[in-house]
Amino acid sequence: MGTRKLGISRAFVCCSNIIFLAITGLLGCWAACLFNRCITISYLLTIILLLLGECTVCIIAVFWPHILGIDVRPARLIRALQRSYAVPGREQFTAALDLAQTIFTCCGINGSSNYGTSWWRLQEVGRRELVVPLSCCTLNNANETSSFLNPEPANLTLCQALNPAEHQYARHTMGCLEHIEKWTQDQALILLAIVLVVMFVEVHDNRRSKSQASTFTSTQTLSPFSENDHDFSKQFS
Repeated sequence: MGTRKLGISRAFVCCSNIIFLAITGLLGCWAACLFNRCITISYLLTIILLLLGECTVCIIAVFWPHILGIDVRPARLIRALQRSYAVPGREQFTAALDLAQTIFTCCGINGSSNYGTSWWRLQEVGRRELVVPLSCCTLNNANETSSFLNPEPANLTLCQALNPAEHQYARHTMGCLEHIEKWTQDQALILLAIVLVVMFVEVHDNRRSKSQASTFTSTQTLSPFSENDHDFSKQFS
């Protein structure tokens, strides 16, 4: 029930943002067509609020992600692994975890023991002789881009051995949690950098447009000529 309410609230926030952006675009069109000072000021204030909102959300996502519900929670990840890995209909999750285990040379969330009570192992979704997925093994084709889709273990027997002394050199023993957390933070920082660049470009363009409009208005005001001065047909009629 709580998850459903959270999903509804997120959908409401997304719809509200879309409506707000639509209103902002409408104000921009009116400001360009009507040359109304009040509408123009309202449009500029709305743009400023949007920029501040974007920057605030990105800062929160980087430093306090739990407020937005995008933080990495170990218990949730372990539960997802145990219930979804290699289960029919969960192919995207399976491929994502295999990719993480291949790139980061890790196994499971906290370690390979996470697979011991997973549906993949208990319901024998995979091969019976497998203790951990092949992507947890040291691979011969680790440098290939698609190695996570078709892993080739360097030593399958040692990789699937139960004795830690045997599998420690043929299997990734470290969990993926730290790598996933770091990757999430890196993506948030990249998003923050992109937003800051967009903000800089928008502010720079607004200043340039305002300067051009001010120059054009000043030129019109200071011009000593009027439309009648250029009406030569009246002078020679």
